[in-house]
Amino acid sequence: MKQFDTFILLEDVNPKVKQGMEGVILDIYNPMIIEVEFVQEDGTNIEFEGQITYQISPKIIKIKTT
Repeated sequence: MKQFDTFILLEDVNPKVKQGMEGVILDIYNPMIIEVEFVQEDGTNIEFEGQITYQISPKIIKIKTT
């Protein structure tokens, strides 16, 4: 896992950011917290309650492989 890796979300984060969505890692703070974002088809970030990036556990993502 590294910065700018893309991933599949394994669990819902909130009502808009749901399991199965693809995201990208923006920053890795420590082994327990990463900063991620999710982008809509039109290129805009998925926003929920004023948030456009989310701090989540790496345990709820699966890195996409090419």
